[in-house]
Amino acid sequence: MVKDRELTEKDRVRIKVLHDAGWSFRRIGQDIKCSHTVVKYALESVAETGTYRMRQGRGRKQKLTDADVRHLKILSTSDRRKTTADLQVELNASRAESEKVSRMTISRRLNEQGLKGRVAATKQLLRPTNIQKRLRLPRERKHWTVDVWNKVLWTDKSEFEVSGQNNHRKSGEGFDA
Repeated sequence: MVKDRELTEKDRVRIKVLHDAGWSFRRIGQDIKCSHTVVKYALESVAETGTYRMRQGRGRKQKLTDADVRHLKILSTSDRRKTTADLQVELNASRAESEKVSRMTISRRLNEQGLKGRVAATKQLLRPTNIQKRLRLPRERKHWTVDVWNKVLWTDKSEFEVSGQNNHRKSGEGFDA
């Protein structure tokens, strides 16, 4: 079924023509593949406005203005380690209780701006030259037997930090996994 906001201008013209030809709301709805109430509301809209275009200003008003979205984008890109929770606290600090914005709203607006939440990398990825250097050792020793490898003293101690902190990046920007 098609919702009213999804009707195209062409669909609205067709509804009006079929209604003027004497078709019922239900029959028009079956032809257009929408409910009879959508047909009714579309005809009422055409009668009120005199146009086949969708009326503007329908739906819930957005909590964030364009200026707020630009401010969020600046905050997010200036400090990549800020999470949506940090941005929420910063944005809601000067707002009234009824105007508070949720983390999901902030995340959606940042996604619309091309900034997607990603887990922050803890270290840089290897460059091609470093990859070649790391592969040189095993390639030189690929003919070694197990007995020879058992004589090697392994003293490698690596420390790893697992970070679950998200940051926001544009598509195509580094670490876009």
